Amino acid sequence: MEIVFMEPREANIISYSKAFDAVAREKIYLARLEGFPMDETIAFMKNTIEKKIPFLLAVNRDSNEVVGWCDAQPKTERIGYLGLGLMKEYRGHGLGKRLVCGIFEKGRSFGYEQIDLEVRGSNKRALHLYQSLGFCEVGTIKNGLTLGTITDDVIQMTIKL
Repeated sequence: MEIVFMEPREANIISYSKAFDAVAREKIYLARLEGFPMDETIAFMKNTIEKKIPFLLAVNRDSNEVVGWCDAQPKTERIGYLGLGLMKEYRGHGLGKRLVCGIFEKGRSFGYEQIDLEVRGSNKRALHLYQSLGFCEVGTIKNGLTLGTITDDVIQMTIKL
Protein backbone atom coordinates (compact mmCIF):
# COMPACT_ATOMS: atom_id res chain seq x y z
CA MET A 1 0.00 0.00 0.00
CA GLU A 2 1.66 3.19 -1.16
CA ILE A 3 0.11 6.45 0.00
CA VAL A 4 0.95 9.78 -1.59
CA PHE A 5 0.20 13.16 -0.05
CA MET A 6 -1.00 15.91 -2.33
CA GLU A 7 -2.87 19.16 -2.45
CA PRO A 8 -6.43 18.71 -3.67
CA ARG A 9 -7.39 19.09 -7.30
CA GLU A 10 -10.85 19.18 -8.81
CA ALA A 11 -10.30 15.60 -10.00
CA ASN A 12 -10.11 14.50 -6.33
CA ILE A 13 -13.40 16.03 -5.17
CA ILE A 14 -15.68 13.02 -5.65
CA SER A 15 -13.17 10.65 -4.05
CA TYR A 16 -12.68 13.06 -1.13
CA SER A 17 -16.45 13.28 -0.68
CA LYS A 18 -16.70 9.47 -0.53
CA ALA A 19 -13.91 9.26 2.05
CA PHE A 20 -15.48 11.99 4.19
CA ASP A 21 -18.85 10.25 4.02
CA ALA A 22 -17.33 6.88 4.98
CA VAL A 23 -15.64 8.33 8.07
CA ALA A 24 -18.74 10.32 9.06
CA ARG A 25 -20.97 7.23 8.79
CA GLU A 26 -18.83 5.47 11.41
CA LYS A 27 -20.51 7.91 13.84
CA ILE A 28 -17.43 7.94 16.04
CA TYR A 29 -15.02 10.61 14.83
CA LEU A 30 -16.63 13.56 13.07
CA ALA A 31 -19.28 16.08 14.07
CA ARG A 32 -21.54 14.73 11.31
CA LEU A 33 -23.30 11.45 10.66
CA GLU A 34 -22.82 11.59 6.88
CA GLY A 35 -20.99 13.59 4.28
CA PHE A 36 -22.14 16.92 2.92
CA PRO A 37 -24.31 17.15 -0.21
CA MET A 38 -22.16 16.94 -3.33
CA ASP A 39 -22.93 20.50 -4.47
CA GLU A 40 -21.72 21.85 -1.10
CA THR A 41 -18.60 19.68 -1.23
CA ILE A 42 -17.78 20.86 -4.75
CA ALA A 43 -18.19 24.53 -3.76
CA PHE A 44 -16.12 24.03 -0.58
CA MET A 45 -13.30 22.26 -2.40
CA LYS A 46 -13.22 24.69 -5.34
CA ASN A 47 -12.97 27.58 -2.86
CA THR A 48 -10.22 25.77 -0.94
CA ILE A 49 -8.26 25.09 -4.14
CA GLU A 50 -8.73 28.63 -5.49
CA LYS A 51 -7.63 30.31 -2.25
CA LYS A 52 -4.81 27.81 -1.65
CA ILE A 53 -6.11 27.09 1.86
CA PRO A 54 -3.86 24.56 3.63
CA PHE A 55 -5.25 21.15 2.66
CA LEU A 56 -3.63 17.76 2.09
CA LEU A 57 -5.09 14.54 0.78
CA ALA A 58 -3.74 11.06 1.43
CA VAL A 59 -4.26 9.09 -1.77
CA ASN A 60 -3.80 5.36 -2.34
CA ARG A 61 -1.46 5.27 -5.34
CA ASP A 62 -2.81 1.92 -6.60
CA SER A 63 -6.50 2.87 -6.62
CA ASN A 64 -6.06 6.66 -6.90
CA GLU A 65 -8.72 6.97 -4.17
CA VAL A 66 -8.59 9.51 -1.35
CA VAL A 67 -8.16 7.66 1.95
CA GLY A 68 -7.65 10.63 4.26
CA TRP A 69 -7.41 14.38 4.51
CA CYS A 70 -6.27 17.21 6.73
CA ASP A 71 -7.02 20.88 6.34
CA ALA A 72 -6.79 24.14 8.24
CA GLN A 73 -9.62 26.41 7.19
CA PRO A 74 -9.29 30.09 8.16
CA LYS A 75 -10.81 30.86 11.55
CA THR A 76 -9.21 34.31 11.44
CA GLU A 77 -6.42 35.71 9.29
CA ARG A 78 -3.79 34.23 11.64
CA ILE A 79 -5.61 31.17 13.04
CA GLY A 80 -6.51 27.99 11.18
CA TYR A 81 -9.14 25.45 12.22
CA LEU A 82 -7.99 21.85 11.79
CA GLY A 83 -10.00 19.06 10.22
CA LEU A 84 -8.67 15.50 9.90
CA GLY A 85 -10.02 12.15 8.82
CA LEU A 86 -8.72 8.74 7.75
CA MET A 87 -10.64 5.80 6.40
CA LYS A 88 -10.75 2.88 8.83
CA GLU A 89 -8.35 0.54 7.08
CA TYR A 90 -5.64 3.24 6.87
CA ARG A 91 -5.48 4.10 10.58
CA GLY A 92 -2.57 3.09 12.78
CA HIS A 93 0.13 3.62 10.14
CA GLY A 94 1.24 7.16 11.05
CA LEU A 95 -0.70 8.79 8.21
CA GLY A 96 -2.62 11.14 10.52
CA LYS A 97 0.63 12.43 12.01
CA ARG A 98 2.11 12.98 8.57
CA LEU A 99 -1.01 14.82 7.40
CA VAL A 100 -1.11 17.13 10.44
CA CYS A 101 2.63 17.87 10.25
CA GLY A 102 2.19 18.71 6.57
CA ILE A 103 -0.59 21.13 7.48
CA PHE A 104 1.66 22.81 10.06
CA GLU A 105 4.10 23.54 7.25
CA LYS A 106 1.41 24.73 4.85
CA GLY A 107 -0.26 26.75 7.62
CA ARG A 108 2.94 28.67 8.35
CA SER A 109 3.34 29.49 4.65
CA PHE A 110 -0.29 30.60 4.54
CA GLY A 111 0.35 33.04 7.41
CA TYR A 112 -1.14 31.14 10.32
CA GLU A 113 0.42 31.65 13.73
CA GLN A 114 -1.87 29.18 15.47
CA ILE A 115 -4.08 26.20 14.69
CA ASP A 116 -7.16 25.35 16.74
CA LEU A 117 -9.27 22.23 16.72
CA GLU A 118 -12.17 20.53 18.43
CA VAL A 119 -12.20 16.79 19.00
CA ARG A 120 -14.77 14.46 20.48
CA GLY A 121 -13.90 13.54 24.06
CA SER A 122 -14.38 9.85 23.27
CA ASN A 123 -11.85 9.97 20.42
CA LYS A 124 -8.85 8.87 22.48
CA ARG A 125 -6.74 8.02 19.42
CA ALA A 126 -7.03 11.57 18.05
CA LEU A 127 -6.51 13.15 21.48
CA HIS A 128 -3.28 11.17 21.86
CA LEU A 129 -2.11 12.20 18.38
CA TYR A 130 -2.82 15.89 18.96
CA GLN A 131 -1.14 15.89 22.38
CA SER A 132 1.92 14.09 20.95
CA LEU A 133 2.22 16.83 18.31
CA GLY A 134 2.13 19.61 20.92
CA PHE A 135 -1.51 20.68 20.95
CA CYS A 136 -2.66 21.93 24.36
CA GLU A 137 -6.16 21.51 25.73
CA VAL A 138 -7.78 24.91 26.28
CA GLY A 139 -11.33 23.93 27.17
CA THR A 140 -14.02 21.30 27.35
CA ILE A 141 -17.64 21.74 26.36
CA LYS A 142 -19.47 19.14 28.44
CA ASN A 143 -22.00 17.31 26.24
CA GLY A 144 -21.13 19.84 23.52
CA LEU A 145 -21.95 17.51 20.64
CA THR A 146 -25.29 15.86 20.04
CA LEU A 147 -25.86 13.82 16.88
CA GLY A 148 -29.13 11.94 17.03
CA THR A 149 -28.80 9.74 20.11
CA ILE A 150 -25.04 10.35 20.44
CA THR A 151 -23.82 12.89 22.99
CA ASP A 152 -20.15 13.62 23.59
CA ASP A 153 -17.90 16.20 25.18
CA VAL A 154 -16.00 18.53 22.85
CA ILE A 155 -12.34 19.07 23.70
CA GLN A 156 -10.88 22.33 22.40
CA MET A 157 -7.16 22.36 21.62
CA THR A 158 -4.64 24.77 20.14
CA ILE A 159 -1.02 24.94 19.03
CA LYS A 160 1.23 27.90 18.20
CA LEU A 161 3.11 27.44 14.94
